[in-house]
Parts: sequence; C-alpha cells; structure tokens
Amino acid sequence: MQSYADTNQHYVSQFMLRGFHTGSEAQIWVFDKLTGRSYNDAISSDAGEYGHCNIAGSPEIDGRIRKVEEATAPMKRGDRARKAVRGSDAHARI
Repeated sequence: MQSYADTNQHYVSQFMLRGFHTGSEAQIWVFDKLTGRSYNDAISSDAGEYGHCNIAGSPEIDGRIRKVEEATAPMKRGDRARKAVRGSDAHARI
C-alpha cells in the first residue's frame, strides 16, 4: 500500500470541501474561531494535519479512507448536481 505519512491527512475529505469552494475550485472560506478572522485558504492545506490518521505511526488507514472516498465520489457528485439524494439509483444508494 502506498505511504501517505508525509501528506496532509484530512479530517474532512478534500472531495467534500470542494462542494463549498469559493468560486475557485481550489479554495474555501475558512473561519478561525480563536481570532474571529475569515479568509480564503487552499483546500489542499485546510481541514487536515500531517499524520492525523496514523495509528502507531502507520498511515495505512489514510490510504484505506482515500479508496472509499474515490469509490463513492461519483455518487456524491451526482447528489451534489441534483442537490438531493433522492433520485440516485438503487445501486448508488447501496
């Protein structure tokens, strides 16, 4: 399995964050609760931390999460385009 130890492992998937982009598909609005400041930031660098999903120093779980996200992305894109889960076919819902 490919190692992702040196990558920013997202606790909110980048795919999901892209649904809230600013107009530039690479950026989202971020609100810093500590400072009360809002700003644009790159999706690739926000909502994640290096080693966030590592267990006992192994990034294996992040690779598995990525596979699930990649497999479900087409269904999520369809839901997003329809703006509803209703209307997706039975196979996609399963």
